[in-house]
Amino acid sequence: MRHLMLIVCVALSACVVAEEPMERPGDVEAVWEGQQEEVTPAIGAHPEFSGMMVWSGRADRNYKPFFQWELRLKAGVDELKAVRLRIQPLAPDLTPLQKGRIGAWKSLGTIPAGEEADLSYKFNTPIFSAYRVEVTWRGGKAAYLATDRQMLPLKEGALDGVSQLVAIEPIWDRSPKGQAAVRFWLRNTGGADAKQVKLTLSLRDGTGKVVMEHPYMPNDGVIPAGYAEEQKVLIQKTPSFSTIQIRISKAEESSFALENVDYSGGNIVEVGGVHEKDGALLGGLRNGTKDQLRDIVVTLYFTDDTGSTLAERTVKIDELKPGATKDWRIDLADIPAWTGYETDLAYGILDDGNVSNDQTAQAVSQSQVIVEGLALTILEHSGAAGVLKIKAELHNQTAADMPGLDLTLEIAGAQAPIEMHVGDLAKDERLTLTLMAEGTETLSGLRMNWKSKAP
Repeated sequence: MRHLMLIVCVALSACVVAEEPMERPGDVEAVWEGQQEEVTPAIGAHPEFSGMMVWSGRADRNYKPFFQWELRLKAGVDELKAVRLRIQPLAPDLTPLQKGRIGAWKSLGTIPAGEEADLSYKFNTPIFSAYRVEVTWRGGKAAYLATDRQMLPLKEGALDGVSQLVAIEPIWDRSPKGQAAVRFWLRNTGGADAKQVKLTLSLRDGTGKVVMEHPYMPNDGVIPAGYAEEQKVLIQKTPSFSTIQIRISKAEESSFALENVDYSGGNIVEVGGVHEKDGALLGGLRNGTKDQLRDIVVTLYFTDDTGSTLAERTVKIDELKPGATKDWRIDLADIPAWTGYETDLAYGILDDGNVSNDQTAQAVSQSQVIVEGLALTILEHSGAAGVLKIKAELHNQTAADMPGLDLTLEIAGAQAPIEMHVGDLAKDERLTLTLMAEGTETLSGLRMNWKSKAP
């Protein structure tokens, strides 16, 4: 009997120290809602984070501290199968904590195109300055970086010719007289120098309200590629505060990288693989649909620093089978100094290789809606897994500028209208838009409304 009681006691002891089930904080949905303006649209083959909350200051029944991530992941243009992720806490220099220790893989299953999946993730770890999230799915993977516990993780792998600045979570000491000494790491993880860099240190109270903002210009405003140094900022006469967040601004990139501008892999027709070499712009066209295309016209508009068009070039391709790609080349010798480009696509669809001229013309023609001088031209559209993707051109055909333009598009069959703030649209200015509508895969009807501030 004693032997039996001993076994029972051991079993009970094991139950006492077992991992407790996770509970979700009640304010998670409110936190996610407040992050919506920061969400990166999921329009590629990889997912994006549409919600993240890090819950700290807790310990398990073994008295070990742990953090709990409440995350929401949104799929892009394709359904993602066998999705899983893991989290790795990082030091201020973005090296792993605890000699490379990393969390366990957790499964999110299948995420349909354009849909979201939620997950609670617990990890016993000391306090960290940043963290990396690795996400894998059948046929793909991506890594995401968050440099403080309030931000959404952003996909790593910036273009070579673009700067990417991160300020690693600050720490501070505040004297009784209100002097605050703030320390943090500033890094440029991109492949180009960042210029005219200005930082704003926002001091917030316990409710999240900003009680003071302090400007700071590091390194005379120029942060070279590969820069990684600790910053020390002294702020005088601060009110009482609980947290500090750092906002970074910089000059727009004066140059851009064309390398690694690759295909998204979605069920769309797209330009990709664009790069400059030996005085020419090289690229390709990919047919990611199930249709055979014909009479394809790719138009490239080369622009200057102000966005004005300097030159226009076209590439014509007779036919392109499903899943196929076609390379193209444009000579740049007679194009003046340019800093960017935009692309337009037009094409027809073959029906079993036997389409009449009338049918082809109808397939190639572009749909257009004009409301009081504002024209929206549909350049390209494709649908899959309940999501319709549209590429369109917006053209101000009126005789005046449109300041503060707001646009509302109602797509037949879509779950909700598409509402967007376009901003200022000058007279005769053209703007290319990429739109996504959930709930439909076909463009069978479109209605547009707009409003603009009085000039």
